[in-house]
Amino acid sequence: MPEGPEIRRAADRIGKAMIGKHIVQAHLPYTTFLGREHLIEGQRVIDVTSRAKAMLIRFENGWTMYSHNQLYGRWTVHLRTTENQMSRH
Repeated sequence: MPEGPEIRRAADRIGKAMIGKHIVQAHLPYTTFLGREHLIEGQRVIDVTSRAKAMLIRFENGWTMYSHNQLYGRWTVHLRTTENQMSRH
C-alpha cells in the first residue's frame, strides 16, 4: 500500500502534468459516479495535492476529487492519442 511520501511524489507528478490543463474526457468507473463525468469534463485543474494517503485534485468550478489508491491503485496520465488501459469499464 502506498504511504504518505509516495502519494506526495505521485501528486507532484500528476500536478506537473495536469495543473492549468482542462479535462478533455473523464472515465469514472464506479456506479455512484456514472453519468456525472460532466462535473469535471471541460474543467481546468487548479491544484493537485496530498493529505496523508489521499490525493486531492481541485478544479476551477470548486469541485475537489478525492482519491485513495487502496492497495493496488495507481494514477496515470495519457496523451490524448493513447488507448485507455483501465481494467474497470
